[in-house]
Amino acid sequence: MAWVEVPLGSLTVPIPGIFLKGGIVLAWALVALGFWLLRPRFPGFQLMASLSIGFTVAFDLAEILRKTPRELGALQLKLSGVNQTLTTFNIPEIELYQRGLDPWSCVGHGIWMAFWGAGLLLAGALVETLLQSRQGRSLSSVLVGRPACKACGQHLSAGMNFCPGCGHKLLPVKKCAECRTAYADSYRFCPECGTTSDAA
Repeated sequence: MAWVEVPLGSLTVPIPGIFLKGGIVLAWALVALGFWLLRPRFPGFQLMASLSIGFTVAFDLAEILRKTPRELGALQLKLSGVNQTLTTFNIPEIELYQRGLDPWSCVGHGIWMAFWGAGLLLAGALVETLLQSRQGRSLSSVLVGRPACKACGQHLSAGMNFCPGCGHKLLPVKKCAECRTAYADSYRFCPECGTTSDAA
């Protein structure tokens, strides 16, 4: 994904983010994708990945806005000799830098995609945290990846229906009479085998 888009005459040359700090963003995104595919309950990691990606991309955005016009101007000066040679042969000059260049026009679409990705990761972390909070776990403990009972603070493992410390009901679940799959109280049918909840 292009981090910077440099004007070259009538063309726009995209520069991938991997040449800046896009490699860090790519690594975080791949790890986050792996976490999403493996489905571990660790919204704290998603939050950390989201904030890291957001900070890295915001830093790059500031650098692009500050450095790109200056770098293009320096390159244009270096091309002055080449441009003089081109004009002797009636070939159009190479224009890298236009006067009054708006630095925002050099910001590539990859920056905005990275911001969207970080935002989606953040939203996913918050939604999962709120869902686990509704299931009897404290918000802060879920965010750091060590879910604890909202009532007594006892550390909880995945799949627990009741807190081993105080007996607080953690999940509004019932088990299917047919296949023993646990599912929410509000479901009328088992999501695994389709047995009606009236038989449970």
